[in-house]
Amino acid sequence: MKKYLYIVLALVVLGSSACDRYLESRDPVQSVPTDLPVPQNVQLFVNNLSISLSWEIEDASDISLYRIYLSENDTLDYKLKDSTTSLAIDLDNLITNRLYYIKIAAVNSDGLEGYRTDELFTQVGVLSMVIDNNNDFANRQSVQVQFTVVNSATNVQLSEDSTFDGAVYEPFSGQRAFTLSDGDGVKNIYARLLFSNGASNSELLHDSIILDTEARIDSVFFLDPDSVFLSSDTIKFALVANELNGTARASFTGSGNIDLVDDGTGFDPVANDGVYYGWYVAPNNSNVHEATVTGNFTDEAGNNAAALTSFDLININTRPEAVELLVTYTGAPGDSAYFSWTRSDEPDFESYRLYTANTVNITTNSELVTYESNVNTREFAILPPVGTSYYHIYVFDAHGVEQRSDIAVQLIVSP
Repeated sequence: MKKYLYIVLALVVLGSSACDRYLESRDPVQSVPTDLPVPQNVQLFVNNLSISLSWEIEDASDISLYRIYLSENDTLDYKLKDSTTSLAIDLDNLITNRLYYIKIAAVNSDGLEGYRTDELFTQVGVLSMVIDNNNDFANRQSVQVQFTVVNSATNVQLSEDSTFDGAVYEPFSGQRAFTLSDGDGVKNIYARLLFSNGASNSELLHDSIILDTEARIDSVFFLDPDSVFLSSDTIKFALVANELNGTARASFTGSGNIDLVDDGTGFDPVANDGVYYGWYVAPNNSNVHEATVTGNFTDEAGNNAAALTSFDLININTRPEAVELLVTYTGAPGDSAYFSWTRSDEPDFESYRLYTANTVNITTNSELVTYESNVNTREFAILPPVGTSYYHIYVFDAHGVEQRSDIAVQLIVSP
């Protein structure tokens, strides 16, 4: 009887010894309850559609790698997501709005895995920010920063300094006001978030905007300023702003707004040089005398420059109506030729001028026969020269614009 009892005890001891060398596990990797160090001081960072993890280890002398396990939406079904030999890892290709639970374990050189860390959790989503609805420019220092944050952010830091020196956490909201630093130019804003699980974002949110609080016009002018423009003439205007993508206009008495462009089309010789050009075709019956040309400019940021006027004054005239020239001449040697003409109705009449030449091509540079400044003086007599001569009567207005009679009168005087 005693012999039998000893045999049973021996079997029990033997069975216990075998259990020390084998551990049944449902994990896909071999596990053993050894004293492998557990990763500690795990830091979780939530970024745009990804997460970053970092940790420390007490003794890494026999650690070959670390395994990262994820469980989606619950804590019961952890699966191996990734592994790394370093003390940090980025996990991407995660599902938006999915809640993930995370554990990390160390693996030694024999392939044995230690205990996993305590559970961390986070929700993965889109993280982004824009300034003033993603505008390129701001014309004031006070701007609005808009966030797209799916995760449960609780606080935010905003700063133009990526080190956040002097910045404090403030309660998070989808839109926050921010005051840009003084001085026009490119402004960068950085954001760091704090989430309800204590995590923050390692990849700072960032956007930039150009602060432009002032527009100005350097000069406004028109080409050929010494000319007296006539009906149907094309007048070219220009405005120098030295800013691109603005809206430029010129105007003078009775013209309305004349749009100027800086895109290389029309009369603009060079695109995107900050000099804007446009044109105006003088309509019939235009009479503009010493008018001031005014330039206006609105820059891309919406700033309106102070209006500026041109140095030169513009003159546009309609030619006077032609009058009809008549002549009475007997053809006898020694007789005078009597010229007469119809009356001019030009409102700013200046003079009648009778010109002659021995060809039909008579101009205001031809020989002047008579100058009459009274609108009612419409007769003149001369002793015509021997041979063939031609005559035109011109009407001049007060601004030096002229019109000649339609048909040249011909006189033939025999010797």
